[in-house]
Amino acid sequence: MKISERTQKWIGRSLGPFNKFVQRSDAITLWPFIFYRIQAFKNTSLRAHEHFHWYQIYRAKVVPWYLCYIIFLPMYLNNIYAHPLESEAYRIQAMSSE
Repeated sequence: MKISERTQKWIGRSLGPFNKFVQRSDAITLWPFIFYRIQAFKNTSLRAHEHFHWYQIYRAKVVPWYLCYIIFLPMYLNNIYAHPLESEAYRIQAMSSE
């Protein structure tokens, strides 16, 4: 299956009452799509991060991956970099920006 990447104006905007639960970001993977804020689409390290999530979800299956992500999220709100499904993606992002 091919990755489908799109740019959207709503990425990175305020999420109203959900702001305290979700970090505003430049991209989000909603499998099978990756949505980017328009200005962030050319950021290759961010794209590497989101591609990693896409493949994580592909391997683990959609529903189990998102359930796991949501279950762990409250434990890592203060340090999203330590979230078990984010730590490797951030490592890849850091490596690709070098």
